[in-house]
Amino acid sequence: MIPDTPIKVCSDFSDHTAQYLARMSMQAYLSPASASFAYEKMGALKTIPISIKQHQAYGVIFKDFIVFAFRGTENNFGDILTGIDFKLSDISNYNFAKCHTGFLKAAQQLAPFVHEVISGHTHSFKAVYLTGHSMGGARALLSAHLLEKTIDQKKIVYSYGAPRIGNKALGRILQKSCLHYRVVNTADIVPNLPFRYMGFTHSGTHCYLNLKGNISMNPSWQYLVMDQFLDILMGISKGFSRGIPARAYFRHRITDYIFRLRKVNFDA
Repeated sequence: MIPDTPIKVCSDFSDHTAQYLARMSMQAYLSPASASFAYEKMGALKTIPISIKQHQAYGVIFKDFIVFAFRGTENNFGDILTGIDFKLSDISNYNFAKCHTGFLKAAQQLAPFVHEVISGHTHSFKAVYLTGHSMGGARALLSAHLLEKTIDQKKIVYSYGAPRIGNKALGRILQKSCLHYRVVNTADIVPNLPFRYMGFTHSGTHCYLNLKGNISMNPSWQYLVMDQFLDILMGISKGFSRGIPARAYFRHRITDYIFRLRKVNFDA
């Protein structure tokens, strides 16, 4: 069962936290009124909607921590433009670090509002969690980086089905900026985009939800290929007549992440 009780601040990966924040990522797709009600049911003290152009998020205030839940990709023109603006741009003050242009612009536009939420709640909180599904995960990670010199509290990111956002130099910087747990569902196609040959790579700890329903931490590429191949075959056998595209879409849905996180075990 996905927990309703607030999480305990912890730097290590936690299945309880992964489940809880996956649900918060799903609710980031809701309207402000519906999201506020849902977060209150999960123990939140206050929910602050954040919206700038086509980018939306929620600042959710708890007793000991703040969660920023970033809305993921939607079928609107703005999100489409953000996604396809995948030229690698330089990041100021960081040599050789390059980032997906669309994702960087989105995070920079949201940054003042994220800072405003934090500065408006000066109670003693232990950590800031940033979470999101799909493009929301990319926004969450870059927002954590932009908070690097703003707050002293821990910055912990849980992303779900997030795409690659930059090159290896950026990845090394992000490793120092925050803790990032990158949850990826078997056969989800989005974490494989944009392609490596374009200069993109992932950072953080890879938390892979495999075919058996276990979480494997930082699995080998051979393990991933075999597991995803078997998952696609299973999908076809169950009637996914369109094959790989249908299975990849199904596995990318945040509802499938939540369903499969309900009860997980860990592989070494």
